[in-house]
This record gives sequence, C-alpha cells and structure tokens, in this order.
Amino acid sequence: MRCDRTTEAGRVETSTPERRLARSRATIALGARAAGAPREYEGSPMSRLTRRQEDHLARHRVVFALAQELCNLLLHILLFGAALAPLALLLPKAQGPTQWLAALGASVILGAAGFLLVVVLLVRLLTWGWDGSGQLPLGSKAAARWGLAMMVWMVFRKSPVKSLVHSFGVLRHVVYAATGGQLHWSAVVGLGVDITDPWATRVGPGATLGDYCILNAHEISGGSPTASRFSSGRT
Repeated sequence: MRCDRTTEAGRVETSTPERRLARSRATIALGARAAGAPREYEGSPMSRLTRRQEDHLARHRVVFALAQELCNLLLHILLFGAALAPLALLLPKAQGPTQWLAALGASVILGAAGFLLVVVLLVRLLTWGWDGSGQLPLGSKAAARWGLAMMVWMVFRKSPVKSLVHSFGVLRHVVYAATGGQLHWSAVVGLGVDITDPWATRVGPGATLGDYCILNAHEISGGSPTASRFSSGRT
C-alpha cells in the first residue's frame, strides 16, 4: 500500500510499508538511546513487549500484589498481636475496678513497648548489612528486603504509636537510632512529620521539620526503586 505525504520542504514523498517500518524502528532506537539503553538493544525485539510478555507481566503483578497483601496482613497480626498480648494476659487476672484500671494502664504501656520492639527488630533484621543506598533491581534479594522493611515501617507510620514517639525527644532518638538512622532529641519535629526510610535518614541537632513534612530517601523509576541517604542538621 502506497500513500503520499508532503514534507516541510514542500516536496511529495512516497510512503511504503517498508519505509514506515524503517521510520518506526528509527523512532524506537532514538527512544531507547535517550533512555540509556545499549546500542545493541536499540530496534531489537526486546525493545518492544509482545502481547504474551505483557500478559505474563500482568499475571506476575497480580501475584505480587496478592503476596504483598498477605504479608501485610501477617505483619498486622504480628505487630498488633504483640501490642494486645499484655492486655489479654493481665486483664483476666484483675479483680475489681482498681485492678482493672491498673491492668489496662500496664497493658497499654507494655503493648506499645512490645509493638515498638517488634517493629525495630524486624526493620533492623531486614536492613542489616546495608547502608541504605544504591540500586534495588526488581526480583533481587535486596529489593525484597527493602520492600519488607518498608511494609513493616508502614504499619508503624499508620499507628498512633508514631505520634507518641515523635512527641518525646528522647524516645524518638532511641527508636530511630535502633533502626539504624538518627532523629536527634533536640531537633524540632512538627505535627504530622513522616519519615519513610528511617535507616537511611540522619536528622541532627539544629534541624527543624515543619508540620506535615515528609522525608523520603528513595525514588521509583521504571518500577525499580533506588535508595539514597538523607541528612539534615549537624549530623
């Protein structure tokens, strides 16, 4: 099939399927080059996904999403189970209103401490031996460990315990130091401050984190995360 088109120079150019295919391959090669792909990759069959490959990736995304939901559920059961365990142990032994109130207060304190302890231990275990920076290729063990650590910390970020920790300088100093990061006790931490990667964050004395400030030490490009380190104040 032929079709004619007029170029910017005003001349008529005959277009054939072969020429259109060549132009498409050249466009793909330029896009691959702009994205930093090696030259041998440009214009190759790998530069375009087939329908079967797209379906395969879609199935993998569904499986990954289901596995993520299952891990998230198990983490919530583990962490909040640790928080509610003292209540289940102490409250049945209480007799009378006074002992019930004492048992309830002790359960809240021990529950929050147990919750924090499990969060810190899991985060520390998952990030052990890693400096918190570098590429995390999809499917690698490093990416899996990072993803699990992010899920554990997300439970903490959504819990009321985070507000309690951020309200007391010494407590937040201890908790963030235990995860491998730093949030100095003298730093000013505003309302709703959120730190997504505590193991890669250093907030030293003299720093001020305004209300609803978000400190993020990673980015995701093309589905693959890249971690880095963040520092503020005199670290």
